[in-house]
Amino acid sequence: MSLRIGSLVLLIVVAAAAAMFSRGDESQARPSGEVLHFPGPGTGYIEVPHDPALNPTDAITIEAWVYLESHSCGGIVGKDYIEAYWLGDCGSGGQLRFYPRAGSSEDGINPIPLNAWTHVAVTYDSTTMNFYINGDLDRSTTDISGPLTPSTDPLRIGNDVSWDISPDGYVEDVRIWNVARTQEQIQRKMSEAVPADAPGLIAMWHLDGDAQDASENGHHGTLTGDIEFASPPPYVFPIVDQLDACHAVTNVAYGYDNTTKSWKGYEPSALDFLQTLILFNVGGGYLVNVSSNCTITVGGNNINLYTGWNLFGWR
Repeated sequence: MSLRIGSLVLLIVVAAAAAMFSRGDESQARPSGEVLHFPGPGTGYIEVPHDPALNPTDAITIEAWVYLESHSCGGIVGKDYIEAYWLGDCGSGGQLRFYPRAGSSEDGINPIPLNAWTHVAVTYDSTTMNFYINGDLDRSTTDISGPLTPSTDPLRIGNDVSWDISPDGYVEDVRIWNVARTQEQIQRKMSEAVPADAPGLIAMWHLDGDAQDASENGHHGTLTGDIEFASPPPYVFPIVDQLDACHAVTNVAYGYDNTTKSWKGYEPSALDFLQTLILFNVGGGYLVNVSSNCTITVGGNNINLYTGWNLFGWR
């Protein structure tokens, strides 16, 4: 099958894509610099000295971007789970687990995806606990109630003083709030920077090469043990899953690598059509040409592809 697309049309589409998806300095959609790397389940962590502000009482939200290579029951954020709170991937199948009160915990329902950048969050308002994966509500429960319990132990990113196991993979952009953020607030800002003085923000660590608190509250951390700042892994775009029924009507796709500033075309007759399209560097995207209208489902949202060229998957 031959591909015919005029250079002028392609330039217009590229320009439109750049305008549509550029968010300037506020873009945090995917890591572009270094990120915190935990090389295999281990015991490394960032330690943040205790401060009373790190012990919210009535409500809390913890959120982070993670790239897990296995489910290790490692911590994402912990302040001594026996006394206070802890969030990690410790469900029986790799689900989120959260302890808000002195050793009492609940699990999410769906496992955290492996080998893909995933936004995870938990909120608790002393009555309701909500788990979110990529902004989608994973579980809501009222099985635990009452104010959060405090601890004078240090806070650790990727570990806990009472559970010395770190995740297997990468972590970035950790935020802690003293309010229970709504789903709309989480979805709207999970891929964007938030102001350093945002109401309710206790601390945020971008983890882009350092352990400094990027809020105005000064909760800076120090690296301990077997961890490092490293280049992030390539973003995995699950095009095999996302194309779903549209696979049958896909004619051709163009993948754009924003790092090399280059396009590559793939035709379905090529053996590596879908396989090669699965991976691309951060900042890339796809133009997909289909022969008839079809619909794919991504994160519970329906995305319509229309006959002809469609731009999607940009990061």
